[in-house]
Amino acid sequence: MNSNGSFKDHTQTMSLTQFLCVLLIVVVGGMIALARPTSAAVSQTETIQSSGQRRTYFLLRPAKEASPSTRFPVVIFLHGGYGAGRNIANQSGIDPEVARGGFIAAFPNSSGNHWNDGRPTTADAPDDVQFITEVVADIVARFKGDPNRVFVGGMSNGGMMTQRLACEAPQTFRAFASVAANMPEDLVSRCHPRAPVPMLLFSGTDDDLMPFNGGAMPTSRIFGGSGGRVLSANDTFAFWARLAGCSGQSTAALPNGSDDGTTVTRVSAKACGGNVKVELYRIDGGGHRWPGSVKRRGPIARRLLGTTTQDINATSIILNFFRAYGL
Repeated sequence: MNSNGSFKDHTQTMSLTQFLCVLLIVVVGGMIALARPTSAAVSQTETIQSSGQRRTYFLLRPAKEASPSTRFPVVIFLHGGYGAGRNIANQSGIDPEVARGGFIAAFPNSSGNHWNDGRPTTADAPDDVQFITEVVADIVARFKGDPNRVFVGGMSNGGMMTQRLACEAPQTFRAFASVAANMPEDLVSRCHPRAPVPMLLFSGTDDDLMPFNGGAMPTSRIFGGSGGRVLSANDTFAFWARLAGCSGQSTAALPNGSDDGTTVTRVSAKACGGNVKVELYRIDGGGHRWPGSVKRRGPIARRLLGTTTQDINATSIILNFFRAYGL
């Protein structure tokens, strides 16, 4: 407070000291935060050669380092027509599950606009059974995937491709899940898995792109419709239940927890062989959607694709279904 300004100098010195202390705390705190393992999954795009073509897949794997002997279960998700691996990765919201659950998730990309799922209308695509099994082999060889714990699911065109894999490569996968996808009619006579196949199905009664009651599928360049004919959702369920040696079924109405105009009934096959489960989640009022997803779309897409039920979450149900078989 004297005339030489010593109080002012002292105040400035204290302020600088405080600033340096705060800076030190921030820097050290930041270093500690960076040293902590991240909870997010590591994402990357991989390339392989399949039938002489360059093919790609999107990969999510746990960030935490594992012991050299650790082998990770592998979950494959297949996108719909005119889609891409990253689309279904985002749609499913599986990233935090990969980070927490200690498994690898892979999202192959189709060649062109669709998978060769067994319909004559998609037969111009390459041998996707071979490609997807090669993706599995690549993950096993390079990313410590467990070849004895591999699972596959998909939506729409990817869901039908999943069912083709259940027919033609059942030895590669432990269990299967198909969303908004009925069995292609032309695949029925060619489907002869050697053992009962665990199959989980989701189907909306108001799906305009995948007819719940079966028959001709619409063609749409905008939303990936390639046409062809499919069984009904109920006949698709009955087909897989019959292959699994099941007899009879039970139904359970699930809680209606949201006011979205949909209700959900779980249909379960009974007395199946080999401890196999075959289940159908029938979504009354549901459209061509991934149940539980919250991605916003415009009014035109909502009108064409229908309602997304929030009464169930397909990703959680699929992963729990897979866990019953070793995920």
